[in-house]
Amino acid sequence: MAQIPTTVQERFKKNVEAIAQVIQNHIIRHRPKYPNLPDPKLIEAGKTMLETYDAEKLIQIFIRHSKPYWPEIKKRNKDFFVTSADKIFGGFGFGDKVESFKLLFTAPDVIDGQTLTMFYDKFQEMVRQCLVYILEKLGNNKSISFGDVKFVKEETVTLKTEWDSTKPKK
Repeated sequence: MAQIPTTVQERFKKNVEAIAQVIQNHIIRHRPKYPNLPDPKLIEAGKTMLETYDAEKLIQIFIRHSKPYWPEIKKRNKDFFVTSADKIFGGFGFGDKVESFKLLFTAPDVIDGQTLTMFYDKFQEMVRQCLVYILEKLGNNKSISFGDVKFVKEETVTLKTEWDSTKPKK
């Protein structure tokens, strides 16, 4: 039986693993039509590599590489996946392999609207998890850094309101 993640960084890692699984499923389904999509074996190797990452290291890498793109994630900018995926996910050791994933988002019938919505929901949840993680790490400190990305605590912290407004209305 799978252990339920208890820390924010463990929940973050589960989101990353879920995204990797969806990507793998889409590649397997659409590779016959788009042979330039990555080899499913490469995806499996990447998933195995992700499983070996410490959850805390994983969230810190994501913070360092994704922070400049959080406004684009919030806006649900479709071009974000095409223009910025290599910058964000290159930090996980995938390097130039990310380039071939862009076809997932540029081919007209690979990622449908429902799947794209799921990606944005997951990415926005990951950013929220990063914010919680940052606040937990700040604690009584005035600032915290992850590589060259620095967060400074101010008198009032209002992070929740901004991200709650991005949830789709039902």
